[in-house]
Amino acid sequence: MADACRTDKTLDLLTIFRNLGGNSSADGLRVVTIQTADPYEVTLVMAGTNAALDLDIFEVPIDFYPLRVGDQFLAYPIVAASSGRWGLITKLNGGLVMATMKSVTTCQPDGSEATYNVTAPAFFAVSNVSSNGSLQTAAIAPLKAGDRVSIGPTWDGKQIKYVVLNRY
Repeated sequence: MADACRTDKTLDLLTIFRNLGGNSSADGLRVVTIQTADPYEVTLVMAGTNAALDLDIFEVPIDFYPLRVGDQFLAYPIVAASSGRWGLITKLNGGLVMATMKSVTTCQPDGSEATYNVTAPAFFAVSNVSSNGSLQTAAIAPLKAGDRVSIGPTWDGKQIKYVVLNRY
């Protein structure tokens, strides 16, 4: 994903870390916060710095998506800080990602300006009307614009996709 036009901030970041608190090592856990997110370029800031870092410096587990402004993570250098690569190892906030359906197939996560395509079951239960233990036609309905849902990320081998987990 590295682009020839992008500036590599790795050395600047290491210099900043070495100057933090008189520590001579840049190794160790760091808190990183999403500063900008989709639909714009995703940038992160490490605690104690003001440097905006590109997402391509980090390895991000699929479970951490969608990335939203204000999300915080613990990051740890991969192999050694001098490699310039960091792994996000745990998400500190965010939890369940709630979203509002914009159409039958798109949603907008809370705290995000981006709209994502989602995969959802054809119908969700909308009431407790049942007969002989099975839902009746009046008790199920497809998703529609304005419905509140929770979403989760998935990987199809090529790209991140989102699925609707539940309707609220």
